[in-house]
Amino acid sequence: WRAKYKEYNFNTPVTNLLENLTGNQTIVNSHKGYDIMFHISTMLPFYEGNEEETILQRKRHIGNDVVVIVFLEGDEPFDPRAIATHFVHVYIIVRSILNEEGEYEYFLAVANKGTVLSYPPFIPEENFSKKSSVSLGSLLLSKCINAERTALQLPEFQNIRRRTNKQYFAELVQEHN
Repeated sequence: WRAKYKEYNFNTPVTNLLENLTGNQTIVNSHKGYDIMFHISTMLPFYEGNEEETILQRKRHIGNDVVVIVFLEGDEPFDPRAIATHFVHVYIIVRSILNEEGEYEYFLAVANKGTVLSYPPFIPEENFSKKSSVSLGSLLLSKCINAERTALQLPEFQNIRRRTNKQYFAELVQEHN
C-alpha cells in the first residue's frame, strides 16, 4: 500500500531526516512479520531542469539498499555491474513477457555478489502467470527478506553495524552526561 512518510512509523530516525529528499510517500508492505519499505525510483523526487541531480539523488537512495528489485519488459538487458555501489549485494530481476495468449508472464532471476550465500525460497524454473501454483508476490517478498538477512551477516555489514552501534552509544552517553 502507499504510505505517506508522516503517517507511517518506519522505525528509523533517518526517514524523518530525509523526508524532503525521498519524496512524501512510498510503497510499504507487511509479510511474515516484517515491514518492508520500497524505494521506488519513479516515486523519488524529480528535479525539473536538473536531470543530473535527479539521477544522483535516486542513486543515493537505491544504491544504499542491500536488495534491489529491477523490473524489465521484454528483452531489455540488465547488467548489475553497470550500477557502481558497494552496498547493494542482491539484485532480484523481474522480467515481464507477453505470452502467445496475450497475457503477461513473469520471469525471475537473482544476481548476488559473490560473497552472498544462497537462501530460500528458491525460484521455480517456469514463468509466473495467473495460473501459477506459487504466488509471485509472496515468493518475491520472501526472497527479498531472506536476501537481506543473508547479506547482513557478511563481515562488511557486521563492521558497519558495529560502527553504527558505537556511534549511537557515544551519542547516548553524551546526551545523558
